[in-house]
Amino acid sequence: MRRAAKKDTNHNVIAQALRDVGYRVAETHQLGSGFPDLVIAGIDRKTGIRQRWLIEVKGAKEKLTPDEELFHTLWAGDVVIVRTVDEAYRLVGVL
Repeated sequence: MRRAAKKDTNHNVIAQALRDVGYRVAETHQLGSGFPDLVIAGIDRKTGIRQRWLIEVKGAKEKLTPDEELFHTLWAGDVVIVRTVDEAYRLVGVL
């Protein structure tokens, strides 16, 4: 698998928006080999339930790379593709 460290242009905005609403954000885009860009954890404000997500940040029309597709296929849990701050907020229950 190819190792890539490209950061999408919306990556920083989405990561900061999640921090701003109380989520811990680990930026993992440099790991490469299809691993998602962000690992986030926090408490859902409505339910009080702890949440953890693997997030793949993509631009408006970007598609998954072959390495990302393989990771998504082989991973036993969910990986969520997020393109906007609003999508990130909906994921964590802020919107």
